[in-house]
Amino acid sequence: MRPPGILTPFGSVRSGNAATRGTCQPGSGGRVLRTRDVLRVAPLRAPGTEVQGVNSESLLRSLYGRSAVRPLAVGGVTALLGTLLSCGYGSGYSIQTVSVPNSIAVADVNGDGVPDLLVATTSDQGNPTNPGFANVILDNKTTAGTFQKGVPYPTTGTNPSSIAVADLTRSGSLDLVIANYASGSVSVFMHGSTPGSYMPAVTVTTGGLPNQVVIADVNLDGHPDLVLADASASGNAIVLLQDPANPGQFLAPALLSTGSTSAPSVAVADLNGDGKPDVVAATSDASGNNGAVYVFYQSATSPGTFLAARTFPAGAQPQAVRTADVNGDGLPDIVVANFGPGADGTGSAGVSVLLQDAANPGSFLAPVTYATQSRAIDVAVGDLNGDGKPDLVVANLGPAPTGSVSVLLQDAAQPGVFLSATSYAGFGQPLSVTIADLNGDGHPDIAVADSTSATIMLQNATAPGTFAAATQVGN
Repeated sequence: MRPPGILTPFGSVRSGNAATRGTCQPGSGGRVLRTRDVLRVAPLRAPGTEVQGVNSESLLRSLYGRSAVRPLAVGGVTALLGTLLSCGYGSGYSIQTVSVPNSIAVADVNGDGVPDLLVATTSDQGNPTNPGFANVILDNKTTAGTFQKGVPYPTTGTNPSSIAVADLTRSGSLDLVIANYASGSVSVFMHGSTPGSYMPAVTVTTGGLPNQVVIADVNLDGHPDLVLADASASGNAIVLLQDPANPGQFLAPALLSTGSTSAPSVAVADLNGDGKPDVVAATSDASGNNGAVYVFYQSATSPGTFLAARTFPAGAQPQAVRTADVNGDGLPDIVVANFGPGADGTGSAGVSVLLQDAANPGSFLAPVTYATQSRAIDVAVGDLNGDGKPDLVVANLGPAPTGSVSVLLQDAAQPGVFLSATSYAGFGQPLSVTIADLNGDGHPDIAVADSTSATIMLQNATAPGTFAAATQVGN
């Protein structure tokens, strides 16, 4: 039996979230898309087909007005993410195909010691009322690196945007949580009696437009809770504490307000060293020119409740937030990927690093921004070159139809300072990036979910911190 609590997964790669889900009504400032959005203005005709021309910026603007949309990746997304995360279990994985994956996690849900794939999917992103599914793709242990046919479990909401995995009830089995963007809810799937199977989903209302779900024991009662990023115009971080009297059920949502700004991404970490998890939300105003991170410190006297936010500046239009001890001083820092100024994310705002102020724990110094290619949309943090210092990998959406990935190694002589980015091409439009040892050689590699496929870059074993050409996998 696995120990109860939060799963430390083998790794995960997430594809795009369809924020508009077929609705194209310009919002404040003319934006209709949010983090990792995938716009579809027509139903998919069949798995594997592409809506022709929809990734044209000129077409989008002619349809929906000047700056009405941020033209993100929209190619057909059907091939699941094969060969993504071997994580010490072999040299690669091939997998079954499901249509339109929005989010993917990797975990051993059937307890056979080999990772399985958990995917939040929808079969038609052109329909805002289209139901979603949790696709459970178990490994085929008899043939290494292959997977069984995926089993779809219907969600109770529409247009799932994010999936997370944890043992919610301390049963020793892993449960699933899917954020339903269009329904303002999450679907909770409890593990079934057969390993790797799931019971019908139960709806938990969250409100807002849940764009991301994170599982963490917020109030330290031993029961995992949910924290969500609300990408609506009003913006909130949403906290749902688990009901200790009813395992697997959740109390009414508590809203941590970010004012009138969208909050597309959240992170959970103990930032001020008091032993209590805090919540960080990345936000942007309607213009896209002014970004910030909202830090909600947990109350010292009332577990699971939070103080009014403290705000710290970030770059233009933050899209992803991560926490890590970047400079090795024992204090968590904040890293933010910035999409760029303006409603369309024109130009480049790179990645911002907010070091924690050692003299004032819980406060952060002014952001230092490092250049990447245009439209940074996700960031991962990890030691790439084996020098013991965290490095950065940034997914750059770029102008249609191609983007890039930027690698920023830390300066060995200056803790918390990064060298100029080295950027790698060979992608569609990257939406999500993660770091993992994909081929088991002991060197971290890079896995990217872009507009049409999963793509990997293996590290050059003889040149630490550099990477071979991008290779599409899983098609």
